[in-house]
Amino acid sequence: MFDETKPDDLVTNTPLEPATPTVTRLSDDSPDAARYRAILQRQIDQGAKRAADVITTIERDQPRDQIVRARAAGFDVAPTHGIRVRVADDWYQPTDFALGQIAGRAGVPLQYLRELAAPQSAPWQHQLASEILGQHHGNAGDVRVLVRSVRGQLRGWVSDKYRRLDSRPLVDALASEARSAGAVPIDGAATETRVAIKLIVPRILEPIPGEFLVYGGEWSNSDFGNGTHSFRTFALRVVCLNGMTRENLLKQVHLGARLSEEIEFSDRTHRLDTAASVSALRDVVRGALGPAGRDRMIEHIRAAHERAMSKTQLSTATRALPKQVQKSVVDAFESPDVINLPEGNTAWRASNAISWVARHTEDAELRLDLERAAGSLV
Repeated sequence: MFDETKPDDLVTNTPLEPATPTVTRLSDDSPDAARYRAILQRQIDQGAKRAADVITTIERDQPRDQIVRARAAGFDVAPTHGIRVRVADDWYQPTDFALGQIAGRAGVPLQYLRELAAPQSAPWQHQLASEILGQHHGNAGDVRVLVRSVRGQLRGWVSDKYRRLDSRPLVDALASEARSAGAVPIDGAATETRVAIKLIVPRILEPIPGEFLVYGGEWSNSDFGNGTHSFRTFALRVVCLNGMTRENLLKQVHLGARLSEEIEFSDRTHRLDTAASVSALRDVVRGALGPAGRDRMIEHIRAAHERAMSKTQLSTATRALPKQVQKSVVDAFESPDVINLPEGNTAWRASNAISWVARHTEDAELRLDLERAAGSLV
């Protein structure tokens, strides 16, 4: 999997030289060099374990696939566990995300369905929830659904056109290309429906006077329809380890040929699609973590540092965020803090305000979304 070379060897012994003369390097005899290396090393040490946990999750949680005609599915409500779904002879408890997919395909508002199926709701409401889902799916004609489950938990209720990419060879390819680029894992996140791993090339750069950064990429995938297979570049401020995920270099919508009812053919299609995706991922990671990709990021950071941004503009740019989260972002932007955030009312400070809030967000799904929102400002 990932290179077993100790991260501190890479951080302390890798020459801190820019790819081009336009990128200022952090001098070895700088008074800040040892301190910044120590900060980065701590993050690498902690993040490597989180990345390893993601890989363990990928290896362990391989989905079980079943194709079912929507009209053949069954639904009921268990008083203490909510909605259950029957596929063939098996009953499954759906995740909240999968329940949203089921409700969406039935054209039923998810919040209404949650209220009907809540433990405190009356028996007639539970019965109504089952009846609504049963009637909508029972009259769906010949529509087929790919049901993806893990250890008895229903995690995906997707189209039978869904392209199934096996995350195991994808993460192997990521590790291989990371080693070639001298990159090391620095973070990872795994939710019920999405996985992500972050890598950095541990060379500390100074694209803006007094701003010390490292550059890297974030790979993510969902086996259950919660986002696409992607690889995004990002920059990490070393002084406070704010991180923002900027551009999506590889975006694969998980749609493909309609799955055959023959399981053997579906497995073969699955393997071929994954092999093509592995090859594409290798190409993208190789280019993104190389000098050209790093220089593009530096140019965007410098431009964001020079672009003024007001509180009103930031509020408008983050209006899609939950209200309380948006308020936290704006408060951070307006605060006098110039340690955890760069100085000035700029797009670069605004981006870091979002990623600073992301670092203090426990919800892994929301954290990933915030980091991407931060990148959109750069």
